[in-house]
Amino acid sequence: MLRYAVFLIFIVVGFILSRHKKLYPVVCNVYLLALFYYTFLSRMELATTTEAVVATSTPVQQHWWVNAAYEIFRMKTSSYREAFILNIMLFVPMGYLVHTKHTCRTILICSAVSICIEILQEVTGFGMFDWNDWIANSIGAVIGVVMVRMYRSSKAG
Repeated sequence: MLRYAVFLIFIVVGFILSRHKKLYPVVCNVYLLALFYYTFLSRMELATTTEAVVATSTPVQQHWWVNAAYEIFRMKTSSYREAFILNIMLFVPMGYLVHTKHTCRTILICSAVSICIEILQEVTGFGMFDWNDWIANSIGAVIGVVMVRMYRSSKAG
């Protein structure tokens, strides 16, 4: 649940900040780094966060925020529904950052990026190709495009 809240906050804050021309490049770069992290780096096996073992085999207690950060920033999940929702949320910013005047073109671009990521995950071993991820990512991009269209129509009216 915490992960959903953090993703949602980043989506909304990113959308608001991306509407300012000077901040748009910053939002794009932060998003690209997050996308790279979540699609490749978070797939690596990490050491357990609940305790670390030093050379003397004495457990070291982790701070609460280490466990919270791990829960937010890891992408692995055992729930199909949670993975699907997180993949949707991961591509919402792409929909509003890539948005062009042609909605179909934007969705095709985002969809192509998603397919490329899926292929790279399979080739590099940092994940696997999954059509469900591509579908979820495409849905997220559509939501991002809809956000932009709604924002623009509210400004015009």
